[in-house]
Amino acid sequence: MCADHDLRARIEAFLGYGYCPEPEWTDEQRRFADMLCDRGRVTVDADAPAEDLVRQGAACWQAGFEEIPDGRQVVPLSGGLDSRIILGELLHRGLRDETIAFTFGVPGALDYEIGRRVAEAVGVEHVAVDFAGVELRREDLVRTAGETPAWGWLFDSHFTRLCVALFPPDATVWSGYIGGTLCGAVLPEHPHETWTDALVLFHRKNRFVKSADLVSPTSDYRDWLPAHPLVDTQDLCFDDQAALLIRQLLCIRPAAAAAYGKPRTPFLSPSWRSYVLSLPYDVRRGRAMYWRVIEHLYPQLCALPEKDREGLPLGTPPRRLRLRQLRKRGFARLARVLRQPSRRTRQWANYIDYHEGIRVRDDLRSLVRDALTSLRKRGVADWIDMEGLWSRHQSRQRNHGDALTLLTALDIHLEVLDRRGTGVGSGGELAGQG
Repeated sequence: MCADHDLRARIEAFLGYGYCPEPEWTDEQRRFADMLCDRGRVTVDADAPAEDLVRQGAACWQAGFEEIPDGRQVVPLSGGLDSRIILGELLHRGLRDETIAFTFGVPGALDYEIGRRVAEAVGVEHVAVDFAGVELRREDLVRTAGETPAWGWLFDSHFTRLCVALFPPDATVWSGYIGGTLCGAVLPEHPHETWTDALVLFHRKNRFVKSADLVSPTSDYRDWLPAHPLVDTQDLCFDDQAALLIRQLLCIRPAAAAAYGKPRTPFLSPSWRSYVLSLPYDVRRGRAMYWRVIEHLYPQLCALPEKDREGLPLGTPPRRLRLRQLRKRGFARLARVLRQPSRRTRQWANYIDYHEGIRVRDDLRSLVRDALTSLRKRGVADWIDMEGLWSRHQSRQRNHGDALTLLTALDIHLEVLDRRGTGVGSGGELAGQG
């Protein structure tokens, strides 16, 4: 019975976040917290002029590149800034001929198009991986799930592994893992004074599925998360502990960085992490100082389009950015009303456009449909109207691609447990518990 209870809790957490946080802090999280709390020899003068902080940040960032292995350098290049400035520093150190930039996704997606444009602008060797024609087979996804240590973003892990297979086998891979979050991207306007309040915001911001509520009405997200902070807020604020020790370590790293094997992660270099985490809260929040540092170091790269700004460069006036966002969202709403494909969903696609793919691709449509049938036979998550999600999505009443791919991933993770002899099988042992 205890095993059933534990599995049900894992399923509900997965339906909430797309991965499974632990209700008790793990040894891995403790080690990571110790590393983040060790500020090393970097001392930041909170009263120093902003220009001095920028110069200090530039030196701390570049210190993370002092020992670069010989051979090829691979940079998986997205439409964001984190991977871009890694590329910028490798070029600054004269490694243009040794560096290969990889972009992946589908034509029309910002990650694919902006990454390609950045690589072309700096004249580095570039490989574009188009996933539009890659067939998605259940057995391949089962294999990926079986090789992944924890339940997580299965499709992201799968596509990342496909990309890794194309890297030169002896190359050094550079990952922008944890960059934006470490630099203050998700910090609220004011730090929360209690762990409970920090978790309320964490839960609200980190729901994986935005188009529907997949979580059981009887569940309580507080059962999925640690009841107490791991370290004192003076060492690492509560919001950082939730974002860095839970989401980044247990979700993002397995889905992205870990798939690269043992990549270089310069955002976690001792000098840079110590500098960033020692900045005053208001200076770090919203990546304010990070942006100033990278504009100081790589002005040409920062002048190119950027994903988080709808394809506009860093430094775009807020009013212009807001107008573009409103315009694109308006077109997306119109497409929904007219029941037409949305250009916006394709632009923001990670790897492929799941929303449209479930409607028009035979492989993806069959994959999802079979998974929903399997979940119903298992009696898992019987509180979810899976047929309603499917019919609304296929008729273009709503975009439920996030819900349908997550349910598919859940069924595949359960199959892996079945093959290991620890799953729920198809007998519906969890049925009737919704």
